[in-house]
Amino acid sequence: MSNFSAPPLEVRLAGGTMTSLTAIIGFLGNFMLIVVSAKNFASFRKTPFFLITWQMVVGDIMVILAQLVVAVPITFAGFDVFEDAPTFPFVFAFLDSLGYFSNMLFAFVLILNRFFIFCAPPFANSFFFGKRSVLVSLSATWIYAICQTSYTTFSGCIKTFIPHKLYFRPSCRTALSNDVARTLSRFGMYESYAFPGIMFVLYIIVLAKIRYDFRYLSSRLQSTKSKTEMRLLIQSILICGMLQVEVLAFSFLPKIKAAPTTGLYINLFIGLLSILNATTHPLVLFVFNTDVRLGLLGLFKKPTAVEHLSTTYSTRTIPPNRVATRRATLMSI
Repeated sequence: MSNFSAPPLEVRLAGGTMTSLTAIIGFLGNFMLIVVSAKNFASFRKTPFFLITWQMVVGDIMVILAQLVVAVPITFAGFDVFEDAPTFPFVFAFLDSLGYFSNMLFAFVLILNRFFIFCAPPFANSFFFGKRSVLVSLSATWIYAICQTSYTTFSGCIKTFIPHKLYFRPSCRTALSNDVARTLSRFGMYESYAFPGIMFVLYIIVLAKIRYDFRYLSSRLQSTKSKTEMRLLIQSILICGMLQVEVLAFSFLPKIKAAPTTGLYINLFIGLLSILNATTHPLVLFVFNTDVRLGLLGLFKKPTAVEHLSTTYSTRTIPPNRVATRRATLMSI
């Protein structure tokens, strides 16, 4: 048993309840996305956009399960309920690290796909996101995420849930940790700062390029494009912005000097942000993606087939003079 006193009961009850409810909602959202994707697999698998987002679903579930299986029981109890079985929380803490890191990488890959379609020569998009090359890109991303997370974790840089603080904390202070593991862990921290910023900049470049392409089109098409730009902007804020909010929260909120009880609520809020980040992905697709929304509606009423997939998901770059003809599909990016 820890020498630290358990957090106040009201904090544990509020934190455990909020975390469990948010995690359940996030898990159900990702599960519904899996069902919709599986039902329309024959159509969705042809597009890099969905192939990439499927990888993000895996990361979402890893993060949510770590909160639901490890954080929630310890929060309610106020002490380490897994003290006699340390391997169990270790596995889920590893999944939490891998899920967060892989999601960040695949979000970057997804934005690169959008960037290559609108702003790069056709061969660039085909090289990274062609029919077969997209599988190589996805495999390479998984290999990088798994190797880096595995080495740092199994070399002693371990993430644990602190019962008296109520949050996951990575630490390289164990006897197993070495200089390489510490360096990789520090490099991973810098990556978590850099990637969200790069993603946002790439989306701004894409929006600027699209706006430039539409300067010479008719006013009707400009109006259509204006609506599309707003949808792209909303999605960039939801996807990239949520990552940035989470990174900022991880970096600065723990440094706030507050009363002990207030500090506990801050830590609980940080955990909720990680769940919300894992929930944002299915939420964005269900709300803004026409094909996914039709698939979801088909689960609750007479099946509605996904009649067409967005041509902006294709593996070739869209010429500027043809972007505007794809109003409906561009809205579901």
